[in-house]
Amino acid sequence: MKRIIAVLCALMLVLAGCQPTPEQDAVKQKNTNQLIDKVKTGTETTAEPGAELKPIRERFPDRFEISADTETRHVHVSASVPIEILTENEFPILRVERTFLTDEERLTVYRRLFGKDDLYVYEERTTRAGVMEMIERLMEEPSEEEKAFYMEEEGGTEEGWQEILKKRAESIEEYWELYNSLPEDDTLEPFSRWDGSLPELGEDVYIVGDPNGSGSIYEVAYGYVLNSDRAVSFTLPSAKEAPVGPGWFMPTWKEGTERIDPGEYGIPHQGASVTPESALRLTMSVIEGIAEYTVSDIYWAHNGFIDGDSAGEIGDYAYLVELVPYCGEAEMLFVPACANSFTEGEDVYAGSWEYPRILASVSPEGELWGFEWYSPQKITETVAGSTPLLPIGDIIDIAMRQINRRFPDRMDEKGRLVITRVRLGLFRISETNNFGSGLLVPVWFISCGSFVPAPGAQGVPNGYSSQPQEPLVVINAVDGSIIDPQKGY
Repeated sequence: MKRIIAVLCALMLVLAGCQPTPEQDAVKQKNTNQLIDKVKTGTETTAEPGAELKPIRERFPDRFEISADTETRHVHVSASVPIEILTENEFPILRVERTFLTDEERLTVYRRLFGKDDLYVYEERTTRAGVMEMIERLMEEPSEEEKAFYMEEEGGTEEGWQEILKKRAESIEEYWELYNSLPEDDTLEPFSRWDGSLPELGEDVYIVGDPNGSGSIYEVAYGYVLNSDRAVSFTLPSAKEAPVGPGWFMPTWKEGTERIDPGEYGIPHQGASVTPESALRLTMSVIEGIAEYTVSDIYWAHNGFIDGDSAGEIGDYAYLVELVPYCGEAEMLFVPACANSFTEGEDVYAGSWEYPRILASVSPEGELWGFEWYSPQKITETVAGSTPLLPIGDIIDIAMRQINRRFPDRMDEKGRLVITRVRLGLFRISETNNFGSGLLVPVWFISCGSFVPAPGAQGVPNGYSSQPQEPLVVINAVDGSIIDPQKGY
């Protein structure tokens, strides 16, 4: 009987492709109370029993080293990178809450960004000159080439073309009515002064520095004010096709973008007349006296597109400055993402919560091109002054198991994955069914370059290489659990 069962088990393995099936979901809502109890009652696991606790940088090797294959698809994972430990002492656990700027703080920040004391709420306004421009454009007869394109490329018909011409004529008539209703001298009422207040929930307003402006909002410096986690948004107009707001200089793995070594912050980057340190001081000056942040990274980046017809083209270069909240002697990780929460055990959306950060784009000549501030927070409690941390061997084992889960498909067979950066720093996790507060806990933040499949792997397009993974794995440094930044835990 036992022989028959063994044969049946072997046959099932053959039918399954002789591959073990990895766990598909290692991310589950943590019981943060249990985590806190573990921290308060636990001991440092990287120290020998009874031994005096060493400084944190002596408890871990200088480099993160891996050369191993995953169990399921034999993906080769390699790493030999410095371990960046974002504290000189101990990692605490801190409780934080989301917060909003006061009206006065918000007004102060925007005054600094515009360099003006009086700011105004922008409204779209129409002048006779602007309407006449539209009328003249519509009155131009469509060319034969335009009609041919419609007929051939869009599969149009003669009846459809005549309908288009009819709608153009109707639009011209409507514009003439609008033209005749406007003042002959194009006089306009000034914009209303802005007092720093937020719009109603779900609404937004644009802020400008000229009370008598007209034309498109994108032709002037403007602020974008939302009743949301985005506390501040400011950008200058771009003289070129690609905008110069900081978001356009991301992602930082774009070809041609480079991370500046902190030891070189005092040296102007090639192509710039100001230093990264100068760009950092300019960025920090915007929030001086309002909030305490510290630098995470500074990049020499460009706003070129990564997809579409313009993919690969290099746009403007700028310093991209990344800031994170100051949390005492331990630093938070910079995470350009938003956590979206669902109530435990139910498919009920509980809202979103951006990770706290500030992004600024500073021109090579030292002009602030754009500034974004996401999700200000306040520390409400020090839950623990120090935390027990798992040894590096455990972290490497956990990372390999999670990478095994991430690459389970046939097309992953014998591919190659190179880890490019490893950081140990504070990261926010949400508390169970409470999306308004969270805990800052120490985590391992592991990033990698693109995944390169093996030559001839099944189902892989020629030349395929996946995008870099940022982050590839986030591991709770206290209990070893896997954290998904998109879920917030």
